[in-house]
Amino acid sequence: MSDSFSGDSLNKIFSENAAKIAAKSILIIDDDTAMQALLSATLRGIGLRVTVAENGEIGLEKICTHAFDLVLTDLLMPEMTGLEFLIKANEEKISLPPVVVISSIHEKDIILACLEAGATDYLNKPVSPQTLKELVSLLLKITIKQDLRQTMSEMVFGKQSGKVIVTTAAGTGFLRYESGKLKGVTYNNLTGIEALERLKFAPVSEIKVQQL
Repeated sequence: MSDSFSGDSLNKIFSENAAKIAAKSILIIDDDTAMQALLSATLRGIGLRVTVAENGEIGLEKICTHAFDLVLTDLLMPEMTGLEFLIKANEEKISLPPVVVISSIHEKDIILACLEAGATDYLNKPVSPQTLKELVSLLLKITIKQDLRQTMSEMVFGKQSGKVIVTTAAGTGFLRYESGKLKGVTYNNLTGIEALERLKFAPVSEIKVQQL
């Protein structure tokens, strides 16, 4: 991610927005108890309300009965995977908040399929508390700044169609969305997840959205 926050600046942001943060609720979908503990401790540590589900099926049940502001889901789980969770939500027309998929970088094809199915973003394992807190601050709009991840969230959550044009010192990247689902990414000679990885960590000088 470009222009990352320092730990001290993030802590200051969370402290100044304590009331706003306390009103936010996050759903964690993961069958790994160690990962559940790490994510929950990090997010509760900054004042967020956290609910845990052991797989995608239980996660969908909770979403149908509770309001969440953000979902963090693992990819590979028993009963229902993270991708199957997104697909079923689409099939049953279940309205989802921004969804972040947590996976190994080796699962690139599945990550891309998740983004195409409506996930907002993804995090690579191992997940650092600093990276998690920064992403959450952006997606929940606790922090407002020119950032590709925030723009991606707005495209998905708003079910927008159009092209996101990202200008960096090394070139220009393009993300194409249809009804809030990512349909293609290019950056210089790269495509797909490889292009998105480079774009997310490149210093960005400008982000524009061309609506269709």
